Amino acid sequence: MLKRVGIIRMEIIEAGCIEYKVGLELQQDIWQQVLDKKRDSTIILCEHPPVYTLGKSAKKENLLISAGQLDKIGATVHQTDRGGDITFHGPGQLVGYPIIRLDDYNLGVRRYVDLLENTLIDTCSFYNIKSTKMDGLTGIWIEDKQGLDRKIAAIGIKVSRGVTMHGFAFNIHTNLEYFNYMIPCGILNKQVTSILAETNLQLDTMQVANKWFSIFKEKLGQ
Repeated sequence: MLKRVGIIRMEIIEAGCIEYKVGLELQQDIWQQVLDKKRDSTIILCEHPPVYTLGKSAKKENLLISAGQLDKIGATVHQTDRGGDITFHGPGQLVGYPIIRLDDYNLGVRRYVDLLENTLIDTCSFYNIKSTKMDGLTGIWIEDKQGLDRKIAAIGIKVSRGVTMHGFAFNIHTNLEYFNYMIPCGILNKQVTSILAETNLQLDTMQVANKWFSIFKEKLGQ
């Protein structure tokens, strides 16, 4: 599906629930086409079966279970080339992979990351969740006066030759038990949450995806 963002067209692919490896190969193929200007900037919106992904700076000890235990919980592990440490993907989590030419929108890498963060914060706000960025920590957080801060969205990107890959993982109604088997993003003493856990709203993932994209489109077109 093609949508217009400002004066530039952008393609949206709603890929459903796909294996992480399939999603990565799809990203790589689209990245090359966008780089070669054979395709408009594209956003893949999807979910993944349970998988722990290790970014370029990941420490393997942040995954707390063995291969045998992974089989028991129905999860896999995948090394990837995004930034960041360890992240979990699973059903009920909106995964967004924007593959865009930054120059088309006069964006540098830092401004692009800021834009992603702000779109997720605004999406949370739409569902009456107050979230924020935290100094020195990646992702989007819900602060707690008792210090039990909770992460609702993770961000890990790659930019090569001015074109982005990877993106964000936003917990909608994710099974949060999977996060007990890892140190999320390598950060100790922090919790993970979801829209469901915070509001008791059982939302369809693509419903949230459409709201997120409307916010993304508005901010990108400024």
